[in-house]
Amino acid sequence: MPTARLLPLIVALGVFTTGVATSAPAQTPASSPAKAPTQAVKATWGDITFYLAHGDTDACGRGCNEWIVAEGKIDAGAAPRLRRLLAKLGRRKPIMFLHSPGGQILGAIELGRLIREQKLTVSVGRTVPRGCDRDKPSDKACEALKRSGQELAAELDGDIALCASACVYVLAGGSSRLVPPWAKLGIHDIGFDPDRKLPRGAPIAEVKRDLRDKLQNYLREMGFDKLLLTAASAVPNESMKFIERDDIVRFGLDRREFGEAAWSFADKPTVITLKGFFTRALDDGPPLYRNGIATLACVEGRGFVLALGQERIPGEPQFDDPLPPLIGVNGKEIELSHHTTSADLDIRAALVPAGLLDALGDDAALTLFAFAGSEDGSARDVTLSMDGFSAAYARLRKHCNVPVADATTSPRASSTAPAPDFAHNDTTPRPTPPPEPQTIELARTAAAEQRLRLDAIRQDCSIGPMAVSVIEKPQHGAVTIENGEAILCNSKDTLVFYRPGAGYTGADSITLKIAYPLGSASVRHYAIQVR
Repeated sequence: MPTARLLPLIVALGVFTTGVATSAPAQTPASSPAKAPTQAVKATWGDITFYLAHGDTDACGRGCNEWIVAEGKIDAGAAPRLRRLLAKLGRRKPIMFLHSPGGQILGAIELGRLIREQKLTVSVGRTVPRGCDRDKPSDKACEALKRSGQELAAELDGDIALCASACVYVLAGGSSRLVPPWAKLGIHDIGFDPDRKLPRGAPIAEVKRDLRDKLQNYLREMGFDKLLLTAASAVPNESMKFIERDDIVRFGLDRREFGEAAWSFADKPTVITLKGFFTRALDDGPPLYRNGIATLACVEGRGFVLALGQERIPGEPQFDDPLPPLIGVNGKEIELSHHTTSADLDIRAALVPAGLLDALGDDAALTLFAFAGSEDGSARDVTLSMDGFSAAYARLRKHCNVPVADATTSPRASSTAPAPDFAHNDTTPRPTPPPEPQTIELARTAAAEQRLRLDAIRQDCSIGPMAVSVIEKPQHGAVTIENGEAILCNSKDTLVFYRPGAGYTGADSITLKIAYPLGSASVRHYAIQVR
């Protein structure tokens, strides 16, 4: 599901927020998802350890808040260590998340057989225990915690979902295998640990042939044909090939046409809530699959940016605008009016009022209209679950400079309103209702007979000019707006002044509408007391 160091997330924000000032400082983009595992392979790894982790509601999927962590280099003692943990768990069979650069082939085979024997579901992902720094995975205190034998409160960190070399054969042992979006599984030919001596007189070619035979027999037991081992053997051991979703499906490691991660929260390098997913692409020819990502970030004082990105595959033909512009959120249709591309992603984004998001729960859904392909070549809708959204959004909300009044006074989607008909397979444009404005209540005190600067509203020229207009005039005075509806944007604030009528004291009020260039709006109501 994808965290903040994934390039899709950085691009989705970086491109869009060149036009929107977020509450987080600008950061340097990180490496792409395809390169992130390479960095992890070079990390310092200890022998694989196993422990039970538990997180927030739906942290590892719908109804899943605990999982077995399998992290480190696979050694000869891997299977016995897992067997001891499973004995402690009794009848509990949580999903297992692998995070490993590989290790010993024979150790991987034994571990994979144990996993199949125990009928475990296996996925890929790094676990970060609470209190550990995700940027310092080899910290001694954190390593000691992982090896303490305790059940640990933790989070899944999707930015480095690594399973390379012998780890892929462990994954093959899962009775069910769920390879998450953006995960890159690394394969290469059999190699030999330079610190270990080969049996005296044993030719390397003969040892390799024996290991390949053992691997192929094991994979046959697990229900795999020769494709996976043949592809791995063609990659020199000194290098690594990270396979794409198309190969993951073709090899039989995960044959799903659609998969998704739970929503998660990240605070580095920018504050964001996100989820990853993959689906069959809208392409002609053989089945192709694309990773996607949905992100939500705060826009200071205004609401949130909802961005949708879909993977671009280097070297493949690209469409001018492959993403449908319309999505459904909690029974409302939203047009993602901002479109851009990068080397890695096609991106659509829009400003979304806080009130709409505050009304969402884990039982809601995010519908991507005409987003995926079908076997008959037609387009179909994709519905993303909101599993984990409540917990992730609550953490995001604490970091956002969006007035609390937005949440309490904004119009919300009615839970009793009839749901729109999402069962269509065409791309016919649909009428999009205008976004409902957010309302902010403000109080001001004015001196009788004197002009009061009521407000200074920031003009952000990076997103273009915004228009400030009066929708309710004061009954006992006059309002003046400077720099309110400039055709050409400037860096000056929009200044709002109020002057009470001659001799008047008492209550008055003004209501302004602020229209932003991406279709969102807010309403400011000023309750004024003239003394």
